[in-house]
Amino acid sequence: MTPTQAELDRFSVRDPQLIAETGIAKVWRVTQNGGTPAALKLYQGGDEKDEAPGLTLLAALNGTAAARILGRAPGAVLMEYLSGQSLGDMARAGDDLEAAAHLAAVAKSIATATVPATGLTNLSDRCDTLFATQAADPALGQAQTLARQLLATAPVPSALHGDLHHDNILRGDRGWCVIDPKGIWGDPAYEYANAFRNPVGLDPAIRDAERLRAMLDCFARVSGLPKDRLMGWAAVHVCMSILWDRDRSFDNHPDNDLPALYLALAEAT
Repeated sequence: MTPTQAELDRFSVRDPQLIAETGIAKVWRVTQNGGTPAALKLYQGGDEKDEAPGLTLLAALNGTAAARILGRAPGAVLMEYLSGQSLGDMARAGDDLEAAAHLAAVAKSIATATVPATGLTNLSDRCDTLFATQAADPALGQAQTLARQLLATAPVPSALHGDLHHDNILRGDRGWCVIDPKGIWGDPAYEYANAFRNPVGLDPAIRDAERLRAMLDCFARVSGLPKDRLMGWAAVHVCMSILWDRDRSFDNHPDNDLPALYLALAEAT
């Protein structure tokens, strides 16, 4: 179903072309008055669900290493259209470490921007599923212990994208910009956690120890953050991702991310 005329008129746009679809929303390339393209995101049932903190972050960043919000209404948001390649495209084309360096620079720009904590999700709350889960696999217990240690020793928090991976960073007229943030407030080192197991389509490299260490060196060099915290959060995040995908189940379930979890834990401890 295409956007209704009323939805298009709300933002003074036309000519919708579907470019992406998720479980909760569809994204359309539209044309603004004057001919400039934009991206119109419409949420199913008018419910932004857990994306509201991410939209809050985008609004606060106001274009700093991020797609600009051009308009917002209940259940809909009009954003800057980014027409270039993603960092995922760059990595899959063979420039993996160059893509990692760009990702780290984008993460650093977000972390150093002036963004209030209001409306963002606290990183400790993001770990709730991890702490609430019991399982026989010792890797889960290791990840839980590691997460508690990282939260207890956290440095000054900053605003985080919260789901930063290569395909969430696109090239636009102003350079590399993020889309689809979760909007997290917490340890800056968590921002890099998801990148170690991305981009999609780069298997088996993303489960290679040499690649992991090269990424770690790159992120630490660009960000100035400690390697132990970067690697620790990487391990924790893999475990959380497994739990989210499995809907709180962990034991006796085959998963392609388990080798990545064991590798990350080995490097972090």
